[in-house]
Amino acid sequence: ALRGAQELLHVDARLAAVSAARAAWIEVVAAFDRFCFDPIDLRLIGVMRVLYAVLLFVNVALWGPDLLLWFGESGVMPYAYARALFDSDTLTLFAVLPKSDLTVQVGYALLLLHIVLLGVGIWSRLQALGTFVWLVSFYHRQSMLFDGEDTVFRLLGAALIFLPLANCYSLDAWLAR
Repeated sequence: ALRGAQELLHVDARLAAVSAARAAWIEVVAAFDRFCFDPIDLRLIGVMRVLYAVLLFVNVALWGPDLLLWFGESGVMPYAYARALFDSDTLTLFAVLPKSDLTVQVGYALLLLHIVLLGVGIWSRLQALGTFVWLVSFYHRQSMLFDGEDTVFRLLGAALIFLPLANCYSLDAWLAR
């Protein structure tokens, strides 16, 4: 009888541990659901879009004085050498566009234009996509020039494509009223 009582206590202890673990797991899942799926204030996304555009504009504008030195065909690493040394199978707009300094300058101007329009909030999702594509293209054109900050800009750019950017603090939202 004593042995049976000990076994019942042991079983009760295991059931209590399983029950506590299950309750903890349910709380983790509920916290994840709140974090990922609860509604948020869209003003935060508008502020994030504007701050991203301002910081990225400053970063990219600093490429300007030495643009052809770093990215041009007559610069430190022409396109053919860059593709041979680095990821030759990556997708970049420079792979399909003419290999010239004018292409680099036009691509740079388009990148700056996308950034400004993203910051102002005109067709924000399209501008986020254009900004991301040009950032990736310039990265794969001369990847030795970039560091972790540029990786963060590319990751945030990819995330911005999927956010509701035009809902707040944008010219699109103002025109929709």
